Amino acid sequence: MQARALFILFIAVLLGGVAVYLVQTALVPEEIPREAAAEPATPMVDVVVAARDVTVGSRLEPEHLTTAPFPAQAVPSGTYRSVADVIGLGPDADRGPVVIREMRQGEVVLPHRISPPGARAGLTVRIPEDKRAVTISTDEIQGVAGFVLPGDRVDILHTTTAGRLNDDLVTRKLMQDMQVLAIDQISDENGDDPRIARAVTLLATPEQAQKITLAQRVGQVKLALRSEFDHDKEIPARVIRTVDLINRDTPPVTPAVRNATPNRHRVEVIRGLEVENEQVERGNEPASADAAG
Repeated sequence: MQARALFILFIAVLLGGVAVYLVQTALVPEEIPREAAAEPATPMVDVVVAARDVTVGSRLEPEHLTTAPFPAQAVPSGTYRSVADVIGLGPDADRGPVVIREMRQGEVVLPHRISPPGARAGLTVRIPEDKRAVTISTDEIQGVAGFVLPGDRVDILHTTTAGRLNDDLVTRKLMQDMQVLAIDQISDENGDDPRIARAVTLLATPEQAQKITLAQRVGQVKLALRSEFDHDKEIPARVIRTVDLINRDTPPVTPAVRNATPNRHRVEVIRGLEVENEQVERGNEPASADAAG
């Protein structure tokens, strides 16, 4: 009996030791070789970024720029690697490029946001080679109560009698989705306060600039402010005439049209047991009719 108790005790101790070993093995993480644990280093390159916020029309100075490390595989195309590359070298080194699109602090400097080194500051650097800037005179009404701001998109409405034989006024949509470059002498797109402007400058093709100039001479031009969510959408619009202003909620009454019945009579002719219906012109009734109904 004593031997059996010792044997059971031995088995219990043995199983306990095995359990402790398994628990320790599960809790202790497997040692990872140093070569596998070390992640490969990501190659970094220096990229020129804005050291502070820079507004449109400002001439870039060295203190406006700095460099920051970027992962080589994430660097945007066209970036600059040094401040000297942006400012430019040579005789125009003292005249850096002009900012044509606003840059925020830490933003990567890209070629489409700045002009070539030495360019004049002003609106000309923001006009593409195939476009023109054309200005129209406005007031509180024509300029949408001052809510048209640089960077907005507008349609141009033209009210005129040109081309009308009866001198009837019509309103046409002359242009659609025109970009506003400036109001008066303000071209900064950061402002959002309504401002009554006497002039609005638009970005147009040479042909559009000609049409806008002529439209101001032969009629009245007004601006229609577009939503920023329907940019580049062509919205069909018809010519609105004076007669279109009449209330047409009530459907027009169509005059009754009488049937154009010929000047005829229907005559019932009885011949013996046969009855026939005939239509005859007035004055041509058959004289031999025996009976008429």
